[in-house]
Amino acid sequence: MLLTKQIVSNQNDIRSKINIGSIGMCNFVRSAFITQLKKDCIRLRCIANVPDIASKIATITKNYEYICSDYGNILVDSDVDAVFISSNQQDHTTLITDALYANKSIFCEAPLCLNKNELNRLIRLYNTLYVQMQLFPVQDSYSNGAPIFMVGYNRRFSSLVMTAKKLIGQHHGPCVINYRINAGILPDDHWLLNPKHGGGRIVGEVCHFVDFINSLTGTHVDRVFAHSLFGSRIVRNRDNVIATLMYEDGSVGTISYFAVGDQHFPRERIEIFCDGKSCIIDDFCRMTYSHGGKKQVIDAPQDKGYRNEVNAFFNAMLEGKKAPIPFEQIVETSLVTFGINESIRTGKPVFIPVMRKA
Repeated sequence: MLLTKQIVSNQNDIRSKINIGSIGMCNFVRSAFITQLKKDCIRLRCIANVPDIASKIATITKNYEYICSDYGNILVDSDVDAVFISSNQQDHTTLITDALYANKSIFCEAPLCLNKNELNRLIRLYNTLYVQMQLFPVQDSYSNGAPIFMVGYNRRFSSLVMTAKKLIGQHHGPCVINYRINAGILPDDHWLLNPKHGGGRIVGEVCHFVDFINSLTGTHVDRVFAHSLFGSRIVRNRDNVIATLMYEDGSVGTISYFAVGDQHFPRERIEIFCDGKSCIIDDFCRMTYSHGGKKQVIDAPQDKGYRNEVNAFFNAMLEGKKAPIPFEQIVETSLVTFGINESIRTGKPVFIPVMRKA
């Protein structure tokens, strides 16, 4: 497809209602999307590419004004302001590409894409359409004509995480962040394990934990080193990975992602250490913070950030703000997951390209 015109915004600086078109009906939309909406400012316009509508998910699709089999109908619908992409992961690049050309704001389930070729296509297109830069642009605000682009990296928006960030404040020295995931075993035929459909567990799921650590350090990943279990015929190696992320400011993040543990044991635990402060977040329902010998414990209902991430996306559109996650950070997360896979394969550290404005 050739670019035939520059993007021109016909939006007011402040919007009162956002019209949503959804493509696909994967877990996020089925379990969270509808219940998280700010219904006073959201209109569910249409939904496409939904299999077996009548028997399985009529309770969801009935909320939309119309249903279509071809997602192209959403892209040409002038009433649609934002597209939610919740389809199979191998389709993300194509759907994002078409939605960018249609000048729609985009919320896409993670991951952004499955390989470097797809990533390079999206970077080139994004830069061509919005910000003419040699490398990676900083997302402009919606009111200035650039639709909001976001990938659903929800954990950085967890209420306990945001509380932890306030308590820790702006760190003055390097951080140590440990993220442990008791991921559990997937059946051999699970779609996520197929590199062509789900990208594998590192690209398809570890991306969430990379983004989380990136959001806390606030700096660039310089290099990554990773290794997996080996020597067993009954354990899938890349279901069990330890990755070390080394940052530009000297911070270090580790991701311990494994499937060999007890599936009844808590799934996720985060440990943060910096500037004489320590913080532990257990499964997004308990936070323990310590500084100067004083300990504070906060218990809360489990919140992985789904509601807050959706509201952040809508608020950026409604108020003409910048995207909640800058485009270059979304790109870096993908690059790091590709680097983890490469490091496991080669046994060597992998340097991550610096993403700066020209």
